[in-house]
Amino acid sequence: MKNLLTAVVELGAWALRRRRRFRVTGASMEPTIAPETFVLVKPMDRMQRAVHAGDLVVAAHPLKSIEICKRAASVGADGSVELLSDNPDAGQDSRHFGPVASSSIRGVVSFVLARPS
Repeated sequence: MKNLLTAVVELGAWALRRRRRFRVTGASMEPTIAPETFVLVKPMDRMQRAVHAGDLVVAAHPLKSIEICKRAASVGADGSVELLSDNPDAGQDSRHFGPVASSSIRGVVSFVLARPS
């Protein structure tokens, strides 16, 4: 029942444009998020707290003009965020490009929509 209520609240927030939809394209977040799965993202300007270690986030890739979904592994005192893939053998993360500035974080994943079949 809690999952249904969460889904209704998150989809309502998306309908009211308080969330944005993001498609996870690669396998770097498996098994948590399958490729081609959509997630809802709570933008940072709507967050009432900073990013914490363990949060799933969408961030600007520091070397490419794309956004990526990764797990915040740690948050430094200087505001830098180390991003890691749940599947370390797929994709790129902070092991390849280093920590990112907290200003690169676009939002926190608030809900994972149904995985594709």
